[in-house]
Amino acid sequence: MTNVGSMNIIRKEKKEGCDFFILLILIGFFIQSQAFSAELKQGRYFGFIELGPTKDKIAVVSDFYLQSPEDLKLFPALHATLKLTLGGFNTHEYITETFNTVRYDFENGILALNDPKNDIVITAEVKSINGNPNIEGDIFLRSSAVFGKLSLAYETDEPEGDRMERNLDASSFIPLLDGQYEGNCQGERAVLQLQTVRGLKTVWQAEEEASSLSQYYGISGRLGLENSIMCGDLPKGMWCTYFTYGGGSYNAYQGKLQLKGPSATDECTVQGDTLKCQIRRRDWNKDCTFKKTAPQIKDAKFYTRRFHLSPTTEQLKDLPLAKPPENSELSNAVRGIFAGYVHNEITNSYQYIQLNVIPFSFTENPHNPNQMMISSTATLHLGKDISSPFITQMFEPRSFYIRPGFTLNGPNTDTFINISQWKKGFIRGDLYSHAFGRVGTVQLIKGTPPAAPEEAEIVRSFVGEFEGPLDSSGVSAKLRWFRFLFPVQPNDLTDHLIRFSGSYTPVLGLAPVHTIDRGTFDPFTGVLGWIIEKDGAATFSNGSMDKNGNAQMYWPPAPGVFGAYMNDYETETFRRK
Repeated sequence: MTNVGSMNIIRKEKKEGCDFFILLILIGFFIQSQAFSAELKQGRYFGFIELGPTKDKIAVVSDFYLQSPEDLKLFPALHATLKLTLGGFNTHEYITETFNTVRYDFENGILALNDPKNDIVITAEVKSINGNPNIEGDIFLRSSAVFGKLSLAYETDEPEGDRMERNLDASSFIPLLDGQYEGNCQGERAVLQLQTVRGLKTVWQAEEEASSLSQYYGISGRLGLENSIMCGDLPKGMWCTYFTYGGGSYNAYQGKLQLKGPSATDECTVQGDTLKCQIRRRDWNKDCTFKKTAPQIKDAKFYTRRFHLSPTTEQLKDLPLAKPPENSELSNAVRGIFAGYVHNEITNSYQYIQLNVIPFSFTENPHNPNQMMISSTATLHLGKDISSPFITQMFEPRSFYIRPGFTLNGPNTDTFINISQWKKGFIRGDLYSHAFGRVGTVQLIKGTPPAAPEEAEIVRSFVGEFEGPLDSSGVSAKLRWFRFLFPVQPNDLTDHLIRFSGSYTPVLGLAPVHTIDRGTFDPFTGVLGWIIEKDGAATFSNGSMDKNGNAQMYWPPAPGVFGAYMNDYETETFRRK
């Protein structure tokens, strides 16, 4: 009995050991399957790059989409946009590159993005994690000779628990360059204010920068002291201007910042939210350390369209079939103006858009029936309807044959529309920008232009006159004033920025009115700014429009004036007249 019992125990132990071994194998197989090569899906991926030298992170959003070539004998090709943003996700400081060549090894899940015109090179692996594709690999920044690691997760509408956990540490992300930095210069309490405006350059900034932020943004700033014989004792929140900078060069990949002004160029190293600057003047040589006040890192948040157009049964009918050589029935259905709204998935706002479509026939071979072609132009408006200011994007003619990746674009346009559905009176698609990336969905109807719901946030016009407080001395309070004008825009916009001009005065009724020669508005982020120049010095005023149509702007002290009072870098309300 004892021997039999011992044998049973041994057999049981062996069986349990075998089961445990099999369990380990299954667990290992499960773990491997969770990170196995995956299909590269179309859509949005988000995550970060970690820079090799500093281990700092930059937020990244990438979109993959199909485009069908004009030649119908060729297959649709996969394209991609890659957007790097400072200060976390979806801020106004971003760098975007479009990749027209996406190389992907389906068998091994290897992805390569390497267009000669771009600064960014990527070699990565597409892995399956919790059933969703994720991109992990290496990134190289050509102009800065900096390597980094790329980590992107697929954006899905599945419950949060089924997504890959990002474990994003906000403290490791590079913040916005724009903002206020406080610290000291060898015992003297000081402040450094930096401003960035997309598309504006001053005389101290090269038109062509090699890489990073200064390739796309103008940079200006000023250094102020808490106590100075030029200003005396100042209340909290005010500083005495000591030096001004009318330009700059910022390479976020290397952590190098140069600030240029009328008298000298100073250099700073950037590590996270800390600046260490060497300021050298004839009578003021200081090593300064500054830390950004209240840095905020934006999370990755993408809004879903809530307001949809309601096409009629007639508008939702299929297009007539092409009947060469006349194509008259199809031509009449396609011809006309389609109007609707672009939904911006970053700002959760809606922008009015019209698409003017003109069909025509094209005979490539006189022995073959005529081919159906369309020529189209998009107008994007600031405001709720056609009466508001607009920019034009003229797309190149193309054959009208709806298939996956059917795209309206052109060599001299920034935006392009990827069409997913085209009915008799209804068009659905997605709007992209080479400079911004994916903007959001487009819905258009033919006939009576649709009205946006009152609760929908519209991309508002900045055109008009605005007044704001200079001081608060009761009935005798002085006002600042500016007026924005909307000149005719070029029809071949190769970027998405809207240029404007206007006038301003620092003290209404007491100071002369100056001309605003150059200003830019970014309709996809809602941020605007213009250059203030005086006696060879320059700075920016920048801000945005609020939901009431008023301007929230920062008004800087006069550029190049030592001893001028400067407030903390905060926006004020300028009410529309």
